[in-house]
Parts: sequence; structure tokens; C-alpha cells
Amino acid sequence: RNVRSPPTRTAVASPGNVRFEQLGRLFADFLDQGMAIYRGGERAVGLEEPVVVTGAAMGLPGASRIFSDDNVDRMLHGTSFIDAIPIGLRRAMTEKKITRLVKSDKGGPRFETIDSPADVIKLAGRGGAIALSSDFGIDEERARAMDSTTQMAVAAGLEALRDAGIPLVMRYKTTSKGTRLPDRWALPTDMQDDTGVIFGSAFPGFDMFADELRRHFQDDARHKVLEELEGLRARLTTNGSSGPIAAELDRRIEELRSELSRDGYQFDRRFLFKALSMGHAQLAEYIGARGPNTQINSACASGTQAVALAEDWIARGRCRRVVVVTADNVTSDNLLEWIGSGFLASGAAATDEVLEEAALPFDRRRHGLVLGMGASGMVIERADAARERGLRPIAEVLGTVTANSAYHGSRLNIEHIERLMEGLISDCEARCGIDRADIAPHTVFVSHETYTPARGGSAQAEVRALRSVFGPNADQVVIANTKGMTGHAMGVGIEDATAIKILETGMVPPVANFKEIDPELGALNLSRGGSYPVHYALRLGAGFGSQISMSLVRWVPSADGRRPAPRDLGYQSRIEDPARFDQWLVQATGHHAADLEVVNRTLRIKDTGPGRAAQAAAPAQLHRPPASAPASASGPASASVSAPAPASAAVSAPAPVSDPVTDKVLAIVSEQTGYPSDMLDLELDLEADLGIDTVKQAETFAAVREAYDIPREDNLELRAFPTLRHVIQFVRDRRPDLAELHHPPTPTRNP
Repeated sequence: RNVRSPPTRTAVASPGNVRFEQLGRLFADFLDQGMAIYRGGERAVGLEEPVVVTGAAMGLPGASRIFSDDNVDRMLHGTSFIDAIPIGLRRAMTEKKITRLVKSDKGGPRFETIDSPADVIKLAGRGGAIALSSDFGIDEERARAMDSTTQMAVAAGLEALRDAGIPLVMRYKTTSKGTRLPDRWALPTDMQDDTGVIFGSAFPGFDMFADELRRHFQDDARHKVLEELEGLRARLTTNGSSGPIAAELDRRIEELRSELSRDGYQFDRRFLFKALSMGHAQLAEYIGARGPNTQINSACASGTQAVALAEDWIARGRCRRVVVVTADNVTSDNLLEWIGSGFLASGAAATDEVLEEAALPFDRRRHGLVLGMGASGMVIERADAARERGLRPIAEVLGTVTANSAYHGSRLNIEHIERLMEGLISDCEARCGIDRADIAPHTVFVSHETYTPARGGSAQAEVRALRSVFGPNADQVVIANTKGMTGHAMGVGIEDATAIKILETGMVPPVANFKEIDPELGALNLSRGGSYPVHYALRLGAGFGSQISMSLVRWVPSADGRRPAPRDLGYQSRIEDPARFDQWLVQATGHHAADLEVVNRTLRIKDTGPGRAAQAAAPAQLHRPPASAPASASGPASASVSAPAPASAAVSAPAPVSDPVTDKVLAIVSEQTGYPSDMLDLELDLEADLGIDTVKQAETFAAVREAYDIPREDNLELRAFPTLRHVIQFVRDRRPDLAELHHPPTPTRNP
């Protein structure tokens, strides 16, 4: 395996004390809720515990990999992730026959038809490889059943969990024979039922849907052209004609037949899973999160609205933590020609070829947005959930607001935004004991600004709201913007994750390409990059259809007030109670000791077989990693993470097998399931014990038939072969000649 892991961390302790502590907390919560109800409180749950952010991650465009260890560092240092659009995609937009709305400097609109690639968008933030299988170790077949937004959501969730110091644990199941088999990597058992997932996306499932349509209609067009050419060729033959025309027809017919043979269309049986919005469900299934689960779409406000919804869930007591993931991929090869054409037609997109003349947040010259893509992940929890792990949160969510202005499909209602921001800040002042004048010099405003034309754009609404709410102190609030670097990533909460990392590091990315002050906005305190004394982050997200969401979060400082550099981030720097953290790890495994590792970019507790209750308490032993080793160090691994070597004491050792048929069939099943061959008892049920569903059984039988050159049987009933022994006998019955080569007694595999 090609695996880069952080230095091993071993925890040794007894889980007993932790269990009693959790029971005590549960009883205390019960009393608190009862008193709150008795006193007439509306929100009985969560009043005593703040809502905090313990992990954040982002997937960015502009590199070979969307998820990389240096993403946060590059974002905070102001790297541009926007690049030129290939000429083929520019031509595809031109072919759409777009009638574009053009807005003049005085606001008067006119329409013009686009008939040249020179008039379409030329810049975008485009994604590299998601690498869900190679980098995150997720089964290739499973990954292929996901849209790109779903893949990014799953990856972003795993990245955020790693940043929050929440590892996955190997879960074991008992087979019908009484043996224990590794089942799956999942959240620790005590976390599964109280972990929710929210997936935010403006265009979920669209990428693969568009690809399916493209392949179908391309195949249909090829067949029609081939039919016409074959008809022409037949007429030439009938008329006795030959020569250059006939030769050219033959060449083109052969070329089309070759293309159809190589790239012929076949409906993908996984179509529904690809087309549906599944980021929340797929992530929950993979990590075993059984709490509340949903997908939201408030267009480009989705990321911030997801934070508000997570806060509500936790405050209401529906769960103790929420993994918030967002993803959109509108600049993919399949979608860019459509979504890009849509923004061109609306008059909202810049068509410049030079980045410094196109991506212009808050600049007087701003005239249209640049499209982008990406993903984000955040872990939002009750503060006591973080304390139980001995972990200091990154930030506290002081308040959120989500609303709809009921105003216009694409324009912002400035007065309503002012009222919403005023309500949010006033509420936080009343509940959290802060004062807007005091926090202004220590606040970063993470803007939505899309640098669309000034009239009706977001810059005007945001600046007016800041000045209305903070008054003369508004100019002390430093303003940040990420869209000038990434392009507009639609419903992705890149800004929300960036806000958390700004607070964690004290570094604010510069506003890109700013040169000319807009007289209507006046002088602004725009970030020039570098360190700022920020303790608060105010975030505004706005989306098509009058969607508005905001949040205010506060940095949770370390004891010495020092902040890590962007390249030194990770949960390890936030462990404030190592003994408690180690006790928590011990409880999660049921072992005396627990080692953490990063495999396939996923934080895991190293598997040592089925957990057993600790026999006696032992003092926690902590092996501190060197300061030079970042917690996020990881790398791709080709091996699947679902098939670790189990402890020999937990699984009965099968008798040695020398039968080549048995060995080969077990090797095929091992490849299909990830279980080592020596763990596969011949009496194990394919579905009940090995988790091989009907589809996978059909694929397994196909692999077995191919290996032994057995013809397909249309009337074959898979239910007639429920165990591995039945599958082996299937081969022997169809290939009796194998018995002549080698036919030892069938070995007995005892559980």
C-alpha cells in the first residue's frame, strides 16, 4: 500500500469511567430540560451548550486533484484557481444560439445574439480528479454509481471528520457460523445515532444526467448517419458505381462502425443513483451516521443555510453533531456548455480572456461573474461532544439566520438584507454578551460578492447592510472574498469553510484583482492578505430566488492564544486534554489501546480485530507526534480499506485447502468482497454473511463463469447457490474435466 500516515498515537485506558461520565451527563441533560420546560422555555435542549465547529475542509478547482493537503494554505494565501476554458467547450456554447442580455453602464439593457466563440465565457474554475477510489479507498463500483457532486460530498465529509479528530472504526459482524468478519469502517458506535448529515447543492445529479443524455443522443446520431451512408452505398452498388465516392463512403462507414463498437451506448443500470441527489445518503451510509439526514437547495446560499439548519437540529436535540457537506460541479465537461450558456443569456457572466479584467470583486470595473466549482465539509457539534473527546473547537456558532426576501429571481432586496443582518447581530448581542462596536475591529466579513454588474449586484447590498448595522465602525470590519479566486461555485460553502480557517489561523485571503474604488461603495476595508486580529467571522450567502442566509461565528482560542500556520492545521493541535482524548479512543474500540492512522485520506483507529472490553483500568499513554508532522498528512492507496487483516484469536482458522477450484473461487469472491480468502468459510451465506446482494451475486457468477469458460445459462437461479460451497459445486458440475486434473477430498472448514 502507498499510504502516508501521521505518527502513530496510542491510547491506553479503561472505558468504564467514560461510560459513567456519559450516563451522568445524560441525566444532567434530562434535569436541565425538565427545568427549562417547567420555567416555560421554548427550546428545552441545547440551551446550556453552545454549538461549535470542530472541523472544516474544502475541495477546490484549478489543480490535478480537487482534494489536496495544501488547499487551505493556497486559499488563505490568495492563490487563483481560475483558468482558461478549452476551445471545444467555447464552441459548444456558441452552438446554443444564445441571445444575450447586455447591461450598459447606465443600466439600459439590450439583446444580442452570440455567434462566435470570441463572445462566450473564456475563464472558469474547473476541477481536477475527485479520485474517490484511488485517494479515499472507496470501492470503484460504488464510486461509479455516484454523480460527481455526490463523490465530492463524500470526500468532503471524510476530510472534515479527519480535521475534527473523529476517526472511523472497523465494525465486525457475526456470521451464521458464529465467526466474526470485518464488516465496514464506520463512526464509533456511540456516535452513529446522534450524527446527522446535511448536503447542500444547487445542481445535484446534473453532471451524470447530462453525460447520460449526451452519450445516448451521440449514439443515436451515429446510428442514423450510418444507416444513411449504408443506404447510399447500397444504391451505388446497385448502379454499378465505384471510384472515389464509393471509397470515401466505405471509409466513413467503417469509421462509424468502429466508433459504435468502441463507444456504443448502453443504458447505465445505476442511472437513478447517479441522477438523484445522494450526497447526504451516500456519506451517511459509508460512515454509519444514522441521525437526521437531508439535502437542501437554496441555490448559492445553500452552504450558509446548511450551517443554520445544523444549528437548529442540535439546539432542538435531534442530534449532537452534523456533518455538513456541499458540492457543485457546473464547470464539468458535461455541464459547462449549459450552465455557462444560462449565465451568458442572463447577462451575468464575464466574457473576458484576461483574469485580472474579469474577476473583480468590489471593483468599479466589475461587470460579470466567473463560474467555478468545488466542495466543502464542516463538522458542527454541541460543545460538550467536543469536550468529551478532550478537543478544543475551532469556533463557536453565535447565531444564524435564514430567510427569503420574496423579491426577485436574481436581484437582492437591500432593505431586507439590512434588517436580517441587524436582527442577527442584535440577537447575538443579547444572548452572547457582545457589542457590535467592540467586535467590529476583530471581525472579518466573508462576502458573497459575485462581481456581477454594479446595479442590482451583491456588493451594493452587502456594503449597505454592513454600514447600516455597524454604523461608523463598519470600516473597521475587514472584508474577504473567495469568488475572485475560485469563481462562483454555486451552492458550495467554500466561504463558510474558509471563514472557519480564517479564525483558526488569523490569516485572511486578499481580495483578488482590486484596483479601482467604486464611488457608490466608497472606500472599503478590503483584505490585502496576511494576518489580521480577527476573532469573529460574519458570513452572508445569497441565492437565486431571493434566498438569504447569514451566520456569525467566534474563534475559540487556545490557552496561550497562539494560532497555527495554515500548513500546520489539524485536530492534533486542538487536543487540550490528552488523557480524555485517549480514554475516548479506548471506549470507541473496546481495546486496551488504540492507535490512530490516516489511510486513504481518512482518519481511522487501526484495526486489531473485534474489540473486547478492557479487563482493568490502566493509565493513559500518549505518544505525541512531532510538531513537524501535519495531522492532515495522507496519500492515495491502491488497496481497499474494507478488508483489514483480523485478529487471529477472533476468527477460526480454516483448514488448509489444496483444491485449485476452491482456491480460485475463493480468490474471485475475495476480490468481489474484500475479505481475505482464508476467512471465507465454505458454509457462509453469500448475502446474509458476506453482504453480496443480488446484483453482486450476478457479477460474481459472471466472473466465475469467465474464469472457467462456462457458458451463460439464462434459466440459472442464483438462489439455488446460497453458499460458497454451492458456488464451488456449480463449477465442478459444469466442468467435470477439472476433476480429472485434480480432485482431492472437499476440505471441511470449521467455524
